[in-house]
Amino acid sequence: MMRVWWVNQNQTFDEETRGGYLWSPKRKRDGSRNTFYDNMSKVKPGDIVLSFNRTFICSVGVIKTTGYSFSKPQEFGSTGAYWNADGWKVDVSYFPLSRPVKPKEHMNVLAELLPPKYSPLLANGSGVQSVYLAEVHERFASELLNLLRLAGNNLDVPLQMAESLSSTMLESESTIQPEVIVTPDLLSSAKTCTGLYRKLVLKSESRCRVSGVDNSRLLYVRHIQPWDISSDNQRIDVNNALTFAPNYAVMFTKGLISINQDGFVLHSQKVTETDYHRLGLPVDRKIWLGEFNQAQQAYLEAHRNLVFQSL
Repeated sequence: MMRVWWVNQNQTFDEETRGGYLWSPKRKRDGSRNTFYDNMSKVKPGDIVLSFNRTFICSVGVIKTTGYSFSKPQEFGSTGAYWNADGWKVDVSYFPLSRPVKPKEHMNVLAELLPPKYSPLLANGSGVQSVYLAEVHERFASELLNLLRLAGNNLDVPLQMAESLSSTMLESESTIQPEVIVTPDLLSSAKTCTGLYRKLVLKSESRCRVSGVDNSRLLYVRHIQPWDISSDNQRIDVNNALTFAPNYAVMFTKGLISINQDGFVLHSQKVTETDYHRLGLPVDRKIWLGEFNQAQQAYLEAHRNLVFQSL
C-alpha cells in the first residue's frame, strides 16, 4: 500500500532534489537512534514524499528504492557538519510544483488533523526543525494533496507512477523465491546481470525471447523493472529478468520495445518500420514472445509504464 511521507529539507533541499535522493545519518551524533532517521529504512518504492522547504510544500516525490547505506554526500559541503557520515540514502523522482503551497495559510483545516506524535508541523503551521522524515496519516495526507490540487498543481504523473511502483512491489514481494537470499555478492552480480544471478535466470529463461537463440554465449540477461527503481529483493528476483540476443537486449533496455499483457511485442514510434523489419520485428504483424508468469507480468507493467517509449 502506498504511504505518504513529509520531509523537512530546509538545509539540503537543492542538493537532494537536484540529485534525486533523500539522505540522513543513521544515528544521532551521540550514537543514539532517531525515529526520523529510522524511517529512511522503512520507505518503499511507490511511496509519496512531500518536500517542505522554507515554509512551502514545493515538490512531490515518488520513492524509487528502499533505504540503503550511503556516506554523507560531498555536495552537502559544510551543511550538517555535526552529522554522522554513516547514513541512509533513498532514490527519489521529484516533481516540482508549479504552485507551491504554504501550510501555515491553511491551518484552519490542517490543525485538527496534525498527529499527536511525530508531527512535522506545529499548530501554528511552522515546521518542526527536529523532524526530517515523518509518515503522514491518511486523512492528513488526503487534505494536503487536495490543497496542492486546488492550488492548480497537476499530480496525475507522480501519483500514477507511485501507484505503478507500489502495485509492482506488492506483486513481486509475494513471488520472490524464498531460497534466494539477498547477499552482497548476489546483489553485485545482479546489478551487472552476470555471474550467479545470470546463472539463476538462465535456468528458467534459457533462450532469447524474440529469436529463440539458445547459445548462452550470444545471450544477454536484462532486468525488466530497472535496477534504480527496484528494491534489493526485486533486484535479485529471477522473475525480474528476461534473456535476449544483443540487439533485442539493447532495444528492451532503452524502451524501444516492450511486451503487452498478452505477450506480444510493442513497437516504439522512435524506430522506423524499415529498421524494425531489418531487426526481425516487422510492425505489420503480431509477434508473440510466449507465456509470462504473474510476477513477470507485474514487472512488465512497470516496464511499459516507466521505460517504454511508445511515442
